[in-house]
Amino acid sequence: MAKNRICELLNIRYPIIQAPMNWVAGAELAAAVSNAGGLGTLGPNAGADDITMVVALTGERMRDQIKKVKSITEKPFAVNIAVGVGEDQKFSRRIVEVVIEEKVPVAIVSVGRPDVYTDVLHTAGIKVLHAISTSRHAKKAEESGVDAV
Repeated sequence: MAKNRICELLNIRYPIIQAPMNWVAGAELAAAVSNAGGLGTLGPNAGADDITMVVALTGERMRDQIKKVKSITEKPFAVNIAVGVGEDQKFSRRIVEVVIEEKVPVAIVSVGRPDVYTDVLHTAGIKVLHAISTSRHAKKAEESGVDAV
């Protein structure tokens, strides 16, 4: 393992974190990145061929992808949780439940406030990274207690 804080935090060999590329970042890619020593990441629509408006199906699709990653690698990996706002949060809430139930080691939270799920994920023993685009967002993420940005 490399001697830096990200590698130590995530228990990875190289400080490389795969982007959660929505549709294309499925189980095979995430597992390959993790097996190579980085942190593979499942995108929010990993493995899906279409958009669904069914919350339960969204959660089960992610559960299937998580199980598939676990069948290919024993290395740490992440799931991207796109927080959203208002009514859209019903989807991210279900993904959070699945991530906790499946004991995913890392969550990469994006597209929303960093304080929405950080505490519940930390309570479940999950490391929380927050995707940011400005220094102001980084400061808010730090204040919310995320593990890294």
